[in-house]
Amino acid sequence: SLSKPTVSLVLGGSHSIGGPLAVSADYSFIVPSGTMIIHPVRSNGMFIGVIQSYRNMERTQDRIIRFLAGHSHMTQERIEELMLDSTQLVKDVGTLLEGEEAVKEGITSFKCFLVYKKEGWMVSDGTLAKLMLRAKELGAMINVHAENPDLIDMYTEQFLKEGKTSAWYHYMSRPEFVEAEADKRAVHWSRHLDAPLYLVHMADKEGLEACIQAKEEGAPVFVETCPQYLEFTCDVYKREDGRNFVCSPPIKGQESQDALWKAIKNGSIDTVATDHCPFQSYEKDWGRDDFTKIPNGCSGIENLYPYMLDAANSGKISFSRAVELCSTNPAKIFGCDQKGSIAVGKDADIVIYDKDKDFTIRVD
Repeated sequence: SLSKPTVSLVLGGSHSIGGPLAVSADYSFIVPSGTMIIHPVRSNGMFIGVIQSYRNMERTQDRIIRFLAGHSHMTQERIEELMLDSTQLVKDVGTLLEGEEAVKEGITSFKCFLVYKKEGWMVSDGTLAKLMLRAKELGAMINVHAENPDLIDMYTEQFLKEGKTSAWYHYMSRPEFVEAEADKRAVHWSRHLDAPLYLVHMADKEGLEACIQAKEEGAPVFVETCPQYLEFTCDVYKREDGRNFVCSPPIKGQESQDALWKAIKNGSIDTVATDHCPFQSYEKDWGRDDFTKIPNGCSGIENLYPYMLDAANSGKISFSRAVELCSTNPAKIFGCDQKGSIAVGKDADIVIYDKDKDFTIRVD
């Protein structure tokens, strides 16, 4: 292990996670075929590099092996051995919360996937329950990406056999009810375990309604959505450039968008975030003839505040509500005590907004 160097690492993908990093030989790495991301997580006095994966990993695997061999106590042979084991990390995911060190370091939430079963990322309901209870005990929270993997795999296999490979079938393979089932399942555990739950990138009406009902009954459930779900509908996937809008969960229909805006206005949605994961257009083109090969993700960091402030400027919501959704609530939910308001003793993070300025975000 290293003596806490600062590392900011991007290996063939769009995510950069900076922070103290060490690699433990006690952990195995999920490497089906995808770009790898190192998330530094401190546990039992050291930082564990938890490596996730995305598609097109083959081009970066050698670089990752060389990097880890040069920055850890493991031999190249040991690293390669760990990379071949795609199950141990999921089995041992609970150990990331074994001690209080992670929470003491300021890590207040841990993201889990109820999807990506074949890829080896999915946590079972049992593991999710254990994590939620342990997080509750430590004063932390579990964040959940909720979709049903079995239905997605079933529809994906069907569409590929039928030669239906356009971006539209990304949406059709994971429509509203596929997300809603997993939303409702996660909410069920939160209600009955009385453990906090944060639903990331909420996109569907049915799942949102389950969250709202649970919140009204006092369950510790928090809901996030993103600008892409507020601005577009699934019709974008019918466009010639529909692949550029592919993200997961996919953008849903008008009924779901209307429900999201209603919840934005009445306070049922707690935060608007980005799920920032952009790709170059040529990377999206990898799936021009096969939706399963389209890298999933949209940009968001540059767009979020202008979009939400414009919603306030146009009268959809108040400016106070925009600030609440994008700053005040995230700070409260995730324990960022120095953020979220302009007050004595807080960090002086101030945005000056010109409500009369009109501009278009472009690549150049």
